[in-house]
Amino acid sequence: MDSIQRKNIVYIEDRLEDIQLFKRIIKKEFSDSNFISFDDSEKVRHLIENNEFEKIRPDLIFIDLKMPKVSGLELLGDLNKQEFRRIPKIMFSSSTINSDIEHAYNLGANSYVEKPKSFQSLKYTVVNAVKYWVEINLS
Repeated sequence: MDSIQRKNIVYIEDRLEDIQLFKRIIKKEFSDSNFISFDDSEKVRHLIENNEFEKIRPDLIFIDLKMPKVSGLELLGDLNKQEFRRIPKIMFSSSTINSDIEHAYNLGANSYVEKPKSFQSLKYTVVNAVKYWVEINLS
């Protein structure tokens, strides 16, 4: 697969196992991109509030829905500020509850994806999402 040139892919997820799997996929499939992860949603909110998050210059953000302290939906609302509006934001969740999906889109999610249950499905989903939002979609 073609590599993405120096793109910053951010994953906000409280489960370290999920972060490691995601990182493995990104590093193998998109070796020229930077993988940046956060396992503490409260820290991300603090970075957003203090204008530090924009220094990361994310090109694509994956956000887990259900996290302790600050939920993914709350972070999505914070990331709906003007300086982050053009950055694609994907809610990445095990929840398929219609109200969660609707709420995510109302808060500015560009996509809502159910977390795959196998590594092969995860790889397929992540690779295709990154290819679409970073290579194909014009933003």
